[in-house]
Parts: sequence; C-alpha cells; structure tokens
Amino acid sequence: MSDQCPLGDARVEYPIPYTVKAFGPNQNGFPERVRMLVEQHTPLNEHALHTRESRNGRYISVSCAFEAESREQLDAIYADLQSDPDVLAAL
Repeated sequence: MSDQCPLGDARVEYPIPYTVKAFGPNQNGFPERVRMLVEQHTPLNEHALHTRESRNGRYISVSCAFEAESREQLDAIYADLQSDPDVLAAL
C-alpha cells in the first residue's frame, strides 16, 4: 500500500529513499544527537549517517539516509530536528 502526498502537481509514492541533512556546531555529540532524533521515527542502519565538516571546521553537516514511509513521518523528523537548539538548519 502506498501513501500518496500532493506536492504541487507532483505525487510522491511512499516508501521512498530519502536523506535528511542537519547543520550545527562541530562539537562532540552533535552527529549522535541528530541520529537519535531521526531514529525516534525510523531505524537507521550503521551506514546511514554521513558527516562533513565546514571548511574552517566550525560547523558540521550530518546526513541520514533511510526509507521514508510517509509525509507525516518526514514532517515529524523535521519538527524534531528544528526544535533542537543546536540544529541551525535542516534540509
């Protein structure tokens, strides 16, 4: 069974491969906290998380790849990420 969501004129059929990215300070624990926030909504395998430091090393991006089950699931993930005080942006 697929969950369909209108996005303008396009329709998305779930489940779909999806990657969410969060940006924040490059400090101990930030990647793990992003993982924890995403895993509240979907399991992540050991290879699902990727990090990349900014040029000056002050910030880090954390990408989590998973199978998105619904638009509501994605909305909940983004809401949790955006509510974390250290997450500067979530894409």
